[in-house]
Amino acid sequence: MNRIKAKPIDASVFYELGKESWRPKLLLDSAVPIWLRKHPFRVYASGDCSQPRIEEWDDRQLECVVGGIDVLRIDPKDFCRGVLWNMDHYAVTSGGVLQAYGPFKKGQDWRHWLYEIPEHLRSVGVLDIVNY
Repeated sequence: MNRIKAKPIDASVFYELGKESWRPKLLLDSAVPIWLRKHPFRVYASGDCSQPRIEEWDDRQLECVVGGIDVLRIDPKDFCRGVLWNMDHYAVTSGGVLQAYGPFKKGQDWRHWLYEIPEHLRSVGVLDIVNY
């Protein structure tokens, strides 16, 4: 199994997301993790640090999951086949420090290739940490 490197997460972003109790938000500007800012993605995140759980992604079990980041991107190879979005998932864990692991392409009921933005993400609020 490939080793997936931990990526840093801004604790202030997940503090704000925790107030929403797993309701996703569209992340903008400085709320987007720095390692995703250079790409033209739509980045959604949700979480609640008071409710850590165990999840399985790409046949890998992750403990202390307190949030998730869903990244929607356009892949020209798939776009030519009628697929509008590719969605990858990053699991956010807390083991003393917040970290994201991924991208994962398969999990429970997970779809990587999408013809439209999923219903649960269409009318979400926005989180732009600059506004705080």
